[in-house]
Amino acid sequence: MGFEYVNRMGDRYFLLEGKTKTGKPKYYMTRKGKGLVVETIPEGFEIREDPATGIVTLRRVRETSILPEERERLTALMRELSGLDFFIVDVEEDSLVIYTPTRSVEESHELMAGFGLFGNNAAKLQRFIMSSQCTAMMRFSLVDGQRRRFTAERWCFRGAIDNWFPLAGPDSLEVHARKLLPHIAKESFFELI
Repeated sequence: MGFEYVNRMGDRYFLLEGKTKTGKPKYYMTRKGKGLVVETIPEGFEIREDPATGIVTLRRVRETSILPEERERLTALMRELSGLDFFIVDVEEDSLVIYTPTRSVEESHELMAGFGLFGNNAAKLQRFIMSSQCTAMMRFSLVDGQRRRFTAERWCFRGAIDNWFPLAGPDSLEVHARKLLPHIAKESFFELI
């Protein structure tokens, strides 16, 4: 049968093996599933679902200084403080990046109601929201691995400036989260300076 992965949009990806020009094996993810199917992820590789687009790739495992419990804690704080049910906390190098769907629950519900879809079916609405593209909103970068201190940045949405905008210097993840996460998906987010 082979290794399969279903992304948040419900697309099924298959792990396949090919050959390089020199005859060495190369591995890749595809939605087509035609080729030499692989049963397990090769050692030293990992599956990566792009948080912005949902595209699934196979890549070499990347080292990070972020601890799994830090990602779990930020996810819990995000759920508690932002009021959002739909978001992604991703580890990118030595940073934790929060992505939110480009459509809010209200916008999605209005759009689908206009087409007479979903009604009050929460599960279908949730799938619709999570299948939308997501945008990076906030990043917490580890700058002191001994004391576990992070800097905080928000994404700047000003056309020519599109980049990370610094918000706060080194502090604990908890302190930054409690101060900044209540602003995500609210107008006050754009006033954070």
